[in-house]
Amino acid sequence: MTNSIVYPASFTSTILLLLLFIASCEKDLLEMSNPNSLITTSFYQTEEDAVHAANAAYSAIQREGFHGYYFAFTQTIRSDEAQLTSKTVGASELIPINSFTATGDNETVAVHWRDMWNGVWKSNLAIYAIPNIEFEDQLLKDRLLGEAKFLRAFYYFHLVLLFGDEIPLILEPPANSDDFFPSNANEGEIYNQIIEDFQEAERLLLNKQELDTKDLGRATKGAAAAYLGKVYLFQKEWEEAATVLKRIIDKEYGNYSLCSNYRDNHTSFNENNIESIFEIQFSLGYGNVWGYGTDISWGGESHNRERGMTSILHWWNAMPTQKTIDEFEEGDLRKYYSCYVPNGALYKNEAGIWKTYEELYDSGQYGWRKYSDDVFGETTDSDINIRVMRYADVLLMYAEALIVLNTGDPAQYINMVRARSNLPTDEFPEGGSIPTVQELIAQAPVINGIRIFDLTTAIRHERFVELAGESHRWDDLVRWGIASEIITAPGFRVGVSEILPFYQGDLDTNPNLNPNIAN
Repeated sequence: MTNSIVYPASFTSTILLLLLFIASCEKDLLEMSNPNSLITTSFYQTEEDAVHAANAAYSAIQREGFHGYYFAFTQTIRSDEAQLTSKTVGASELIPINSFTATGDNETVAVHWRDMWNGVWKSNLAIYAIPNIEFEDQLLKDRLLGEAKFLRAFYYFHLVLLFGDEIPLILEPPANSDDFFPSNANEGEIYNQIIEDFQEAERLLLNKQELDTKDLGRATKGAAAAYLGKVYLFQKEWEEAATVLKRIIDKEYGNYSLCSNYRDNHTSFNENNIESIFEIQFSLGYGNVWGYGTDISWGGESHNRERGMTSILHWWNAMPTQKTIDEFEEGDLRKYYSCYVPNGALYKNEAGIWKTYEELYDSGQYGWRKYSDDVFGETTDSDINIRVMRYADVLLMYAEALIVLNTGDPAQYINMVRARSNLPTDEFPEGGSIPTVQELIAQAPVINGIRIFDLTTAIRHERFVELAGESHRWDDLVRWGIASEIITAPGFRVGVSEILPFYQGDLDTNPNLNPNIAN
């Protein structure tokens, strides 16, 4: 659990909304330049107000529609790395997501749409307010504005991946009722804005090592650069991707490297570590996560314990597929760090007794060990930070760019990631035994029906096992253009099912918004 609460935005944003409401209804209470405006600058007067505005922009990341709950399910069950379990009867809204039959009124679709747009709105409020506040500390002003720009790009990037690039482009808080009805963006507009915001954030933000301990978890230059490189990768702008990702490797944005123990990336221990580039902060004690839809109740915990068999009544809604288990090579310790499998980690049950996989699971059932502390919990709440951008991902993205560009030594960076799996740890004192990527290609093994015979097949395999269960696989399949070859669900439609439908509620109320192809 992280010591500092980086995103105390739940309470802050609620107070902010209350103040804005009072300002609009009781104009005598606050001096307003325009009593008819829906946005007032009267609250944003001090540096502390600006901090609150930036903090509020973080809060939507923790909500149920993003990393608080649904995002991990949506991303993993649509791919080939996870499948729903019989326990999903308690979360039936996930079933249409898994079968590619979700409509615009599906609850999962609705909360993704609501909470990510909530993040855009709060980011826009901060971007609107901060430049007009006088600061004694210009460095703080720049950093807070950079955080808001980063967060707006972060929300938009995930919105466009989920819903496509026809979503509206909203860059300012609503000034009047007409602004409540935005229209679809033109082709390319969303990605252009994402790139511009990440570039501006990279200019304004600090390196991770320059932050005070209490500010760990905030966006940094390295985070902005890593996501900028990822956006370029998704846009197939390979040279641009390689250039910005190499700057991270060359330590222009601070000192990032791989943790010696892979497990350190997915537990409540060693959070905000040297491998973590951007990390979602969670803490227990800030509300019951079952209180869907309000910032207060989603202020601290995540609900990720439902992804592993580590919670009350052995409840887990989704588990690794057999294909995921089979993707790991013999001797790859990442299988045991990532999943509960035969001969793998023990798990302490509700009686405090350590149990083996065979004692807890039926044959053919597995659990995600990532984001689990290997012990039973009284609730499904979790305080484990989610590392959404790791240095290992940067190394693999850079290697992929070099492969496509046919330049440099991409194997060097793939091997940096692979070699870590062979290092000894307390859990595995003799280490692992996987070969270098060159040796793997020479062996040309067939894994899950795909022969690993060149760097392209090798990098796709490596991303699968290194990032398994971390919400990257689906987006990789789509950007590689191979989702239709991999996904076997009868409901999958090529050119349609790669995105979710727009939320029907907004389509019903906004005459300017046209549906996307998935509606």
